[in-house]
Amino acid sequence: MIPTFQTRTQMRASNRFSVATVIGVSLAISTGQLGAAEIAAERLFPPAISVGSESVVNVEGKFPNWPVKVWCDRDDVSVVADEESGRLKVTVDGEPVSGIAWLRLYDDESASPLLPLLVDPVDVTSEVEPNNDPASATVAGLPASLVGKLDKANDVDCFAVDVNAGQTLVASVMANRTLRSPMDAVLQLVDQDGNVLAQSDDSRGLDPQIVYPCPADARYVLRLFAFPETPNSTIGYSGAASFVYRIHVTTEAWVDYSLPLLSDSAVIPPVTLFGNRLDEIADPTIVSATSISPPLVTAPEALGWHALRPVELSGVKWFDASGETTEINSLPAVVSGHFDNAAELHRMHVAVRPSAKYRCRVASRSSDLLVDSVITVIDPATGKQLARNDDASRSDRDAMADFTFAAAGDPPPSEAVVEIQLTDLVGGHGRGHAFSVAIAEVQPTVRLTIAADRFRLTPAAAVEIPVNIERRDGFNEELSITVTGLPEGIRCEPVTSETKGDTAKEVKLKLEVVDATAEAPLLHQGEIRIEATPSTSATESDVETRPQWVAEYDLTGGFSTRQIWLSVAP
Repeated sequence: MIPTFQTRTQMRASNRFSVATVIGVSLAISTGQLGAAEIAAERLFPPAISVGSESVVNVEGKFPNWPVKVWCDRDDVSVVADEESGRLKVTVDGEPVSGIAWLRLYDDESASPLLPLLVDPVDVTSEVEPNNDPASATVAGLPASLVGKLDKANDVDCFAVDVNAGQTLVASVMANRTLRSPMDAVLQLVDQDGNVLAQSDDSRGLDPQIVYPCPADARYVLRLFAFPETPNSTIGYSGAASFVYRIHVTTEAWVDYSLPLLSDSAVIPPVTLFGNRLDEIADPTIVSATSISPPLVTAPEALGWHALRPVELSGVKWFDASGETTEINSLPAVVSGHFDNAAELHRMHVAVRPSAKYRCRVASRSSDLLVDSVITVIDPATGKQLARNDDASRSDRDAMADFTFAAAGDPPPSEAVVEIQLTDLVGGHGRGHAFSVAIAEVQPTVRLTIAADRFRLTPAAAVEIPVNIERRDGFNEELSITVTGLPEGIRCEPVTSETKGDTAKEVKLKLEVVDATAEAPLLHQGEIRIEATPSTSATESDVETRPQWVAEYDLTGGFSTRQIWLSVAP
């Protein structure tokens, strides 16, 4: 456990390509089916590269106009297209720390979706086929970043590593998480004869993880196979070109996760790392947030990282739940801890204002950890239950409970104390059973989302971009929705989201050409933003302080973008 941290500044890359001229026709947009002249990039392979050396990464897909240009969210990652179609040369400068980069390919016609590329401080070893059994396993040195693909039905991949007695072997798979591989992997540790010593299935989300104390000097074999993410009637191991994985394997320093699991909108709290042999390394490193990635917590020369999930609160007080009861006198607050024992109960005494509405929300499963949380809120003076919840929704297995303390007396007291109890539904405990609980007074707010991270304009008809509007906790103001960052020659008039009716939940932004007399074609590749502000606050005197919300596109757990890519083809 390491309670301090240091910050490493990483500014988002700003490489853009645009030409601001105008075409004298209307424009049409395509975000779903791609035409024959458009980029169709599906994934990167290998999905991981090593810091400090130039790597060649293949982009699987179709590229009608090679070479392409590449946008990256990190300024320490340099990416250029090779002469051979579908190949990229990638260089990572700076400190040897684990992390992730997001790439987008584009040409004069179109752009690809965002593609994740993992960054590791050790050499990357690719599987060598055939490697379906221990006898033919791909041999790797430690520590290692192992990459491969279960590309056909009944495929099994094996890797052999040599470990000394007394060492703890860590093997952690990333596939369904972050890489978005549609696979439910199973990882086994076996001996040379194929006897299973350890097995893991869903340790971090659907991805497996093994931590094994080795009793003797030996060559161990990691055996990986998978089932489809969505179960079907197939009997047997599954495989496909999309079943790409990366396995961290080490007996040295390794970061599994950090506490707290969250950070507020402005300040990154002091963090504590959890994993393997972390007492032997320097202080944690914070890899700064980009336009896509939240802050990442890692350590120099250690494998692994943890993404701090943003919590839309400011002025948060941070608490450790290691004591019998956590006393909280100021909100908002985040309480973090572990379930170390079966049937463990975490108590939090929280000072609240009577009649005000509060919310306590757990983060654990949303961070790919294991707590099956239950929240119970009671009045400690009477024992009356004020709220109780297991799952926030069918798709959200973290608990969330809203409550209000109804004060008695004349006059009623100005402050009261409630007790929040946190338990694990099935008594789960041990490694990976970590949590953070955010507690705050409920405030009306808005969330805007869109269904695509990129849009393409071509000479045709005027177009519309649907924007979903989720009004939360009684938000009841009219909103003005606008687009910023549009290239010269294209405009989008603001639209209004009323408090009731169809526009309260969705509006459509219309992009159109300003000048119909221009002779040269308009060509643009770059980012735009979709923003919302309360219409009633849109005066010159308060324009700097009025609240603002930006539309997001959700990529995968913990990763999203507010920078939407716009391609305008000639």
